[in-house]
Amino acid sequence: MRRRTFLLTVSALVLASAIPALGQQTTFDPAALAALKGKIEASIAKGDMPGAIWLLAKGDEVIVDTAGSTAYEDGVPMRRDTIFRIASVGKAVGTAAVMMLVEDKKLSLDEPVDRLLPELANRQVLKDLKGPITDTVPATRPILVRDLMNFTLGFGVLFDPTLPIQQAIDARQLVNGPPVPPTPWTPDEWLAKFAELPLMHQPGETWMYNTGSLLLGVLIARASGMPLEDFLATRIFTPLGMVDTGFYVPPEKLERFQPAYGVNFASNEQFLEDPVDGVWSRPPSFPSAAGGLVSTLDDYLAFARMLLNRGEYKGTRLLTEASVAEMTRNQLTPEQKQDAGFVPGFFDKLGWGYGVLTYDTPDDITPTPGRYGWDGGYGTSWANDPATGLIGLMFTQSVQYYIASNQFRDFWRGAFTAIGAETKGVSDVPELITHDVAVTRSFNASPERAWRAFAEDAEVMKWWGPRPWTSPEARMDVREGGYSVVLMRSPEGHDLWMRWEYTRVIPNQRLEYIQNLSDKDGNPIDPTSVGMPPEFPRDVATVVTLTPKGDGTEVTITEHTTTSKQMMEYSKMGLEQVMDQMGKSFDGAAN
Repeated sequence: MRRRTFLLTVSALVLASAIPALGQQTTFDPAALAALKGKIEASIAKGDMPGAIWLLAKGDEVIVDTAGSTAYEDGVPMRRDTIFRIASVGKAVGTAAVMMLVEDKKLSLDEPVDRLLPELANRQVLKDLKGPITDTVPATRPILVRDLMNFTLGFGVLFDPTLPIQQAIDARQLVNGPPVPPTPWTPDEWLAKFAELPLMHQPGETWMYNTGSLLLGVLIARASGMPLEDFLATRIFTPLGMVDTGFYVPPEKLERFQPAYGVNFASNEQFLEDPVDGVWSRPPSFPSAAGGLVSTLDDYLAFARMLLNRGEYKGTRLLTEASVAEMTRNQLTPEQKQDAGFVPGFFDKLGWGYGVLTYDTPDDITPTPGRYGWDGGYGTSWANDPATGLIGLMFTQSVQYYIASNQFRDFWRGAFTAIGAETKGVSDVPELITHDVAVTRSFNASPERAWRAFAEDAEVMKWWGPRPWTSPEARMDVREGGYSVVLMRSPEGHDLWMRWEYTRVIPNQRLEYIQNLSDKDGNPIDPTSVGMPPEFPRDVATVVTLTPKGDGTEVTITEHTTTSKQMMEYSKMGLEQVMDQMGKSFDGAAN
């Protein structure tokens, strides 16, 4: 499939949307809606996604619009009832189910999970996340139901496939991250295999993504005495009229389903990750409360309305107001937030409730805190804003749009503009600073040996990209006027190349170069063209010095650039990883 080999179909406002009567004041500004649609159509024309559908609701007024088609090739126009893999947007459905069981007194948030998940009793915990899975200490306390709900059980997604614990996860086919390919196990089989592994951290110590939701699916089934899919259908989907929501798309509805696309950053080409007749065309062996649901805009609108209405939908109460408040408030302590999240500083201004991100401070969308919601990796986004009464949903099936282009924020700014809400929050771009990031280590090796490790050992070069990225390939040409490139691969399998252009080379003493993103042939590229934020470092001037110290060598790497404080911290992490790998490349250990 070649990129841009698709026809951008003409779309119009769906007639079933609530259109105000003549003379009635409209909730949504038509000019702002047109601008919002223009941005989405521009993303489609650029090839970020084949099509999208979105919904804004405030009170009784609902606006639905579409653009593009369901596929790059042989797609059909997006429809209001098109079915999507909603991925992690569905996490809140699982946590809502748990709160129902708490209200039924079949669960307590502060009880150990051992009663219903005895496989998880008497946990062991890794001494070192990088160490062997047999090097453990006993857990200081049991895992609580609350720990699963707020992702502090001590186990979660990792982004380094070289770690022994991640290799053990993969060997057991637990599928603790992206859902394709799916795990082959039934819930009981999956839990038995999971229980063979130690925890990564002590329970309650830190936030780690995703695994809590996988375990909640098993817990809900055992607490309710029903398969997960039956409990959700009985207590949530049927009362809310969510007729197209479930863990697979039945044959008679496949015509309304669509493929999902991944992206390869190295070639800037998208690829078919899951076809219409793929993973979601049949019932799964393991229904995943972490990201296994399919749904439509109107189905999920009903669920979102129930939460915004504090647990009630069309006169039927599904949850108490207290349960909804508990779900949608930040549940993490400052200590649990520290060093947690997907990037350094992720939780500086954000919180995590039960299956939802909480916006606790002003941000670049709006200066008014209080909204909550979450995104899905296949290109779905949802938010409720109690302050304005706005519900927003934007669905596509493109990793490129969600991860690579990072344009969801444009959608949300447009949504708040459309209801006349203030959108002048904090700056879109973090405060930029010009600063040096330096790391120094001493090694039990001569300057000549240290130089070879840095200038000739591709395995050291591969560690330059900060984890969670991996670097499977590097090409080196260390000479003045030459350049080296290293492939950096994201946890989702997307590729970027980093280029070092050497400006000064003094063997065994000093190395100077300029660092930038490039294509696979080493040609520099604009970081924003591949979805990097505006503050992504450019023209990073780097100096490496090697100084004899007794029988060893002191190595200092200094990077000079203008970027955000968060990016500086990320750069330092990368430098420390390179130093760690240098120490492994010769017999002497790093000091």
